[in-house]
Amino acid sequence: MKRFSRRAFVRTTATTGMAMAGVSGLLTIVQKAPEKIEKIVVFGCHTQDLIQFKSFAECAKTLGATHITITAEDLPISYWELKPEDDPYPAWVITNPGLLKIAPPKVLAKYIPEDYGRQVMDVLEKRCQVLRELGLKAAFHTFEPQMLPEEVFKDHPEWRGPRVDHPHRSRTPRYAPCMTHPEVIALYTEAMSRILQRAPEIEIIQMRTNDSGAGLGWSSRLYAGKGGNPEYKIVPMEKRIALFFNALRAAVEDDNELHINMYSVRDARQKQIVANLEKGMAVDHSEGPRGSRFKQDVGSLLYYCRPFSPAAGIPYPITFLSNLNRAQANPPQRLFVNIADTHNRELYLDIYKAVTHNPRRIDSEKGREMLLKDIAARYVGSSNSSELVRIWQMLHRIEKKIPQLPSAGGTTFILGCVHQRWLTRPFVPPESLTQEQKHYYRRFQFQARTEAHADDLMDLQATRITEKPGKYESSCKLLTSMRADINKAIEIAENERKRDDETAANYFRLLSARMQVFHCLTDNAMNAFRYQHILDTAWKKDSSIAKQPDDVRQKLVQVAENEIRNCRRLIAILKSETDERLIDHAGKPEEEYHRLLGADLIMQLDKKVSLMEKYNPRN
Repeated sequence: MKRFSRRAFVRTTATTGMAMAGVSGLLTIVQKAPEKIEKIVVFGCHTQDLIQFKSFAECAKTLGATHITITAEDLPISYWELKPEDDPYPAWVITNPGLLKIAPPKVLAKYIPEDYGRQVMDVLEKRCQVLRELGLKAAFHTFEPQMLPEEVFKDHPEWRGPRVDHPHRSRTPRYAPCMTHPEVIALYTEAMSRILQRAPEIEIIQMRTNDSGAGLGWSSRLYAGKGGNPEYKIVPMEKRIALFFNALRAAVEDDNELHINMYSVRDARQKQIVANLEKGMAVDHSEGPRGSRFKQDVGSLLYYCRPFSPAAGIPYPITFLSNLNRAQANPPQRLFVNIADTHNRELYLDIYKAVTHNPRRIDSEKGREMLLKDIAARYVGSSNSSELVRIWQMLHRIEKKIPQLPSAGGTTFILGCVHQRWLTRPFVPPESLTQEQKHYYRRFQFQARTEAHADDLMDLQATRITEKPGKYESSCKLLTSMRADINKAIEIAENERKRDDETAANYFRLLSARMQVFHCLTDNAMNAFRYQHILDTAWKKDSSIAKQPDDVRQKLVQVAENEIRNCRRLIAILKSETDERLIDHAGKPEEEYHRLLGADLIMQLDKKVSLMEKYNPRN
């Protein structure tokens, strides 16, 4: 795909003090895209090292992949952005490789730790070398325009763009650069050029915006409200986005391609924005200039889209198959096959292979069930396949219920059990614990408001999830239903693990352990709902523990004892004989942060039990 001159673009955009006339002039540089784009199939999967990445890429190629995603939330994390320490908001940002951070232009180099960019680019370069050897191309995903250190804007106030944190989820205002300012445009072109020099296989870049520390100037979707550089307030969104896209494409050498998709824009001028884009550019998956569908996803790579997280390795093949069925029914120009559940990677690849080999087989529900049964037989044998499919069906039923639980930007299990540390914090009466006793979990709690909010189990991301009438009752009902389903699935797995077939027995043994962890998560959530409900409805707020009615104290003790048993059961499961990771947690103590449980999870659970036994009142 022939591109316009990068040097000419950079030279034009480097002019300082550019007024609106200059902005309009830049938009005339856009060159025509080809009339036809060949079918693109992008595979992505979280990988732990280069060997695993190469193995996945080789397998994906045999299935028809043309591109591999090289940013699957598996790059070095920018822990340096977790400042100040009492502000949790950057936790949403540090897994996203910002273009200006991983390959900072010279003028930004002093603001970004050198080793961070080097580590990320080393990984990307090595992955692209693998793809080059295999004859594949790369796809890149991130969040942009992404927040930069405040020192950047103190030194260059004219670059300051919109506020991109969430005012109720952050203690420090965060700002992204103004992507309409000519010097900022030049920075993005320089950064993209640096990235492509070391990772030239990148042909697709996808960017989420208006979320997680990224945002568009003067967008109505910014958490903090419309804002940005006042000098460029009148620039229409269609020109603003086209200018940014052109800045990225300006880094592309002749005869190379760069397909761009920015989503979560959700602007009222969607039609005008798309009409102003050329082919290969898209906003909210709508491709310019005619508004055709840019792509279709089968699965997601973002961790908070995994339904059973933080429980690890619980498969969801029926959802994967359903998504693939929709893609087959209306084939997209670009198909993204995303596998976030790395523990069952081969399962999803087997499903993809079976479907693409015989697409018509999944036209009916019976056909889909027979396909799943055939695939299940590869893991547990034909005599056990029906029971494995039954487990998958029960897990699918649970999966459909999870989004019905109250939430605020993620599942209840992620935002509650992990972000608010329900799993490791003790459920005790108000004001029982000292700050020192809270420290082991409080410093990783995603809570930017007061200590009273932090003590409230139902305060998730500045949203009290049981505030609306009936939410508490419906949540308990859903969790009860989910527990019944997971209990039945565990029962089947436990019966099947007694079979003489050692391979099948081991498969069911591990699957049972994974589902038991999720059972503990449902109990943890149920106990959190019930404990806080008692505090909300029966606890006398101005009275000491000793002066609380006996029945209230007894209710709290009952829930606390349920949670203590639940913690001990989880500890036993995690100490079981399996070498597989059953729950997502850090590998080292220093890697724990707000969105990831600690490496010493069992020790924290023990501490929780000890504190609960000490402080929950008994008659």
